[in-house]
Amino acid sequence: VAAQPDGSGIRKALDVLTPRTVRDVDDNEDGKCSVPAQIRHEPPSLAIQSTRHRGNDYVLPYDLGDRFGGHLTHTHEHHHLSLAVSLAAVGVDLTALTVLSGAIGVGLGFGLQKVVSNFISGIIILTDRSIKPGDTISLGETFGWIRELRARFVSVVTRDGREYLIPNEDFITNQVINWSFSNDLVRIDVEFGVSYDSDPHKVMDIAKAATVTVDRVVAHRGVVCWMTGFGASSIDFVIRFWIRDPQAGLTNVRGQVLLALWDAFKEAGVKIPFPHREIIMQTPVDVRVDSSSDPSKSE
Repeated sequence: VAAQPDGSGIRKALDVLTPRTVRDVDDNEDGKCSVPAQIRHEPPSLAIQSTRHRGNDYVLPYDLGDRFGGHLTHTHEHHHLSLAVSLAAVGVDLTALTVLSGAIGVGLGFGLQKVVSNFISGIIILTDRSIKPGDTISLGETFGWIRELRARFVSVVTRDGREYLIPNEDFITNQVINWSFSNDLVRIDVEFGVSYDSDPHKVMDIAKAATVTVDRVVAHRGVVCWMTGFGASSIDFVIRFWIRDPQAGLTNVRGQVLLALWDAFKEAGVKIPFPHREIIMQTPVDVRVDSSSDPSKSE
């Protein structure tokens, strides 16, 4: 509506949008619009705004946005209703669509469950720093050192060169042995046995002296040897020592210590027993040798 000098154009527009407001607007003697007192005290949603145009004051309502917003809301509702009616008209079962969308949502939820679990577990591992690159760990049957941490898995390299990609969730839910969590020192036990003819005190001294000769054994931490029991064929001992490089392997250092014990016991005359059995006959047994089976007599 075009604005007129006397304000009639504005009156027509306001009469369409806010008829209650226009009825309450009076002209002053100078031709300008004024707002009565009862309008000035209306709530904010029905308040009146005065604007100036070509020397005249025109009245505009504040609640135009609310009116147009409600109109758009009704328009969207009509569109949704029209879409539902159209789908039903062409034979599409809306109930089947609802069930299908629900099934898809459930499938996505189960499919992403492990992914989200591993991602959250990775964040926990990075936060508490329970494991970090370079640590030597044991998880189940896997022994190796951590190469790197990823969002979904941890890369663990074993002594034989294999690289295991272990999910982060396994490090949270399972028991993990971190051989180098607080320090690099690791204690190793090696068990052995000697014959009953040996002196246990002498055996323990020889074992400790032989163990410290191995290069990887940390001598200043001390080596201890204890007798643990009387076995079926031997006196059993255990020797305990420390190493500082578990990532270099555990089996190899045990083998080096056993070789050192073998050489020291052989030199000192200490015998390492092996299982043997004695058969005692309660009644005399006549043993005969078939001469035909003797190759010397067949000649």
